[in-house]
Amino acid sequence: MNEIAKNWLNANLKVDNYLAAICDLNGILRGKRVPLSQASKIFKGGVRMPLSICYLDIWGEEIANSTFITDSGDSDGICDWTGRAPMLMDWMPTPAAFVPLWLKNEDGSNFMGDPRCVLSNIVDKFKAKGLTPVVATELEFYLYDATDVKPKPPICPLSGKLLSSNSILTLSELQQFDAFLNDIYAACKAQDIPADTATAENGPGQFEINLLHTDDVLKAADDTILFKEIVRGVAIKHNFAATFMAKPYGDRAGNGMHVHFSLVDKDGNNVFNDDTDMGSEILQNAVAGLLEA
Repeated sequence: MNEIAKNWLNANLKVDNYLAAICDLNGILRGKRVPLSQASKIFKGGVRMPLSICYLDIWGEEIANSTFITDSGDSDGICDWTGRAPMLMDWMPTPAAFVPLWLKNEDGSNFMGDPRCVLSNIVDKFKAKGLTPVVATELEFYLYDATDVKPKPPICPLSGKLLSSNSILTLSELQQFDAFLNDIYAACKAQDIPADTATAENGPGQFEINLLHTDDVLKAADDTILFKEIVRGVAIKHNFAATFMAKPYGDRAGNGMHVHFSLVDKDGNNVFNDDTDMGSEILQNAVAGLLEA
């Protein structure tokens, strides 16, 4: 166990259990609850999970004819700790912490079913060409009242009234949910997630929070996944529910997740920009690849 893990464990002695998980292809965290007495094995690669859990559909069902089940006999992989400090989940009934993992093959190599491993390999390919991606994400989400069968807008904490209308970029809605947003920013700061501007978006109870640009692509991806967990958890703490799904309401604006992406060479030049309206050839190739995919 390295110093990051030791220092965090010693500073958070009240934590009762740890939730250790990998992220699947749909951005859903899947893992295990580990008691405090066994916490050290999380940081030493002592947790194992089936390789096939990366290949589940959005409902958590196995994908038909998945080769990671049939060819491997549904074998386990090694769950390596990413090195990220655990995230305190103070919205849980008992003190808990989340530990991010990624799945590796038995020999310790990257398992190409784990999206973090795939991303790591892509970053290595960029490095081999002397290129560095610079990325940032913007995430939109709705707060809603989950007490009914269908989601409905939340009650304003200050006014006690049901949100009923769209309020694009209104300061009033930001002020109504100030305590919630403050807890979001505090949790992000504790987890070194670079949360930037927050805005009230198009729908009632809809917000967007931007994360700052970074050339550490794996961290940017981790930040995005952890940010979503923070928002959902802090929402629970404030008696709301939160969703990032694309269209929680059929008749209102949907949620988007914008990804800002540029590519710089060893001299810091953005290779997408050639000072023309069309952009460079490599930019056009990148757009064509996105359209094809």
